[in-house]
Amino acid sequence: MASQIRILLLTIFIVAMWSSNTSASLSDYCLRCICEKTRGCSCSGDEGCGPFNIEESFMSPRAAMSYGECKADVVCSRNAFQDFVDQFELRESSRGIPKCELASRIQRGGAVGSSSRAADSFWLLVQSCMINE
Repeated sequence: MASQIRILLLTIFIVAMWSSNTSASLSDYCLRCICEKTRGCSCSGDEGCGPFNIEESFMSPRAAMSYGECKADVVCSRNAFQDFVDQFELRESSRGIPKCELASRIQRGGAVGSSSRAADSFWLLVQSCMINE
């Protein structure tokens, strides 16, 4: 069992490293608008909160901070969010969704709800923010 867990963690680490080196980064405009439209880049609760409202599942094994520290730190939470989007993008690459739209949808709907109405609405907010930048 312990060896299976080690293999799983190693696989996740390799995928995270590979994806962060091969995927185009999200633009500063996109990230700024996602952050702005996510509770105004602030924390108003215990679960998720922080600049990108990250959840513990967003955390990479290579993160330098604990989840509690990272969710409140703009750089760490931005990197965790970017890594999560990169990992999801690998699975969704056949759909042809632009990266900022995909990131917006993941932010609101999570990996399984990226095509929900809430994700649609959030993408429109982010898109409007980017147009007005």
